[in-house]
Amino acid sequence: MGSGVASADIARVEPVGFRAIGSALKTFRIQAGRYPTEAEGLMALVEKPATYPADRRWQQVMKKLPVDPWGNPVHYIASQSLDGEFGLYSTGADGVSHSGGNDPDDWNSWSEDGRGRTTFMAIVREFPWFLWLALVAFAVAALAIIRSTRSHGAKTKC
Repeated sequence: MGSGVASADIARVEPVGFRAIGSALKTFRIQAGRYPTEAEGLMALVEKPATYPADRRWQQVMKKLPVDPWGNPVHYIASQSLDGEFGLYSTGADGVSHSGGNDPDDWNSWSEDGRGRTTFMAIVREFPWFLWLALVAFAVAALAIIRSTRSHGAKTKC
């Protein structure tokens, strides 16, 4: 596995186990006053990092490093692009990700369905608000035109 941890020390989690890992990360944040750095990774939940704040008491949050159902490590992302939060992903059955958790067979914590693909709701949430406003204004104007055309047509027939 390359992490220096024996496979017996690794706990298996289902892709939906991201919630449990997320809870452990939030507990770490409460204790440390921050999330683990990307360099510390999920190992910070198992062993005290060398960079842990000296004025805080460290407590082990997880007993074993999590792996996905295929035996691959769960990856941790600490990123500003995630609004100061974190991301988790699994490389899926093939054990490879070419996109940092966004391949079609990957599992991740940021997609609506947990898969490495963009869902309709994810697109809706990312669509700029002013374009939604323009779309609604267009729809209202189109309905008004249709109604006036129908009412005008009804008046001329009488």
